[in-house]
Amino acid sequence: MKKKKDNQRLNAKLDLRRHFLRRYPPRSVFDACCGEGVVWSQLRGEFPRLRYWGVDKKRRPGRLAIDSIRILSQPGWDFDVVDVDTYGSPWEHWLAILPRVRAPLTVFLTWGLGMRGTASNHSNTFISALGLRFSRDLPRRLLNTAVNATWERVLWRAVDHGLHIVEAQEMVTAGVQATARYLGIRLELQAAPESEAALDAARKETHELLS
Repeated sequence: MKKKKDNQRLNAKLDLRRHFLRRYPPRSVFDACCGEGVVWSQLRGEFPRLRYWGVDKKRRPGRLAIDSIRILSQPGWDFDVVDVDTYGSPWEHWLAILPRVRAPLTVFLTWGLGMRGTASNHSNTFISALGLRFSRDLPRRLLNTAVNATWERVLWRAVDHGLHIVEAQEMVTAGVQATARYLGIRLELQAAPESEAALDAARKETHELLS
């Protein structure tokens, strides 16, 4: 049974990525948490012209341990796709990506879930992204509650960086207890909003895309 569930989750990841790769054909992919490379080994066979670079914080034979957040925080990268399949919290990666986007970009975020569908393994970076400050770290349960209630607001940070979310999709695994949420997001550059009303309109559009 476990293998069947794992296959269904893999299929959900693959289907989400296929949708965006076909709609927005890329040249290069940065796989920020490549693990054993299962997802992109399949996709590279289907899209053979892709330039691919996969890194991971875990060292493996023939592969150095690399912190992908440090790479994404640097200016000058020109990936067309960034895949953040952390099975924990993708938000530090997301916040590192946004200031560096200079061309249309597809981003995949895998957001790991804990018991009873609560968010797991989140850092207080997420809370800071909401403009909140606390004198000490939040308890895990309270942090999970905050993430579940406000994660769309962190996606909206794209607007603050002059970016427009032109498409956002979530893939679900029918009949399988959720262990993660699989998000695909297409970012494009936009002219800076001239007013707070324009900014609010952009945020509302983002919310509707994700509803």
